[in-house]
Amino acid sequence: MKIPHNVFSAWMVIPLPAGSGSRPVDLVDSMALLQNSLADFGDRYRPVENS
Repeated sequence: MKIPHNVFSAWMVIPLPAGSGSRPVDLVDSMALLQNSLADFGDRYRPVENS
């Protein structure tokens, strides 16, 4: 997903909008929710690549 490691670390500990206040580290058993949430997060915070 090309999300910088420091941004990913922050994502792991902030509450998810779709997880009713739960953090990703609290939802390890819900892989589909985690993957969708990370993809949405990556779309917002992924750095723009120079072509």
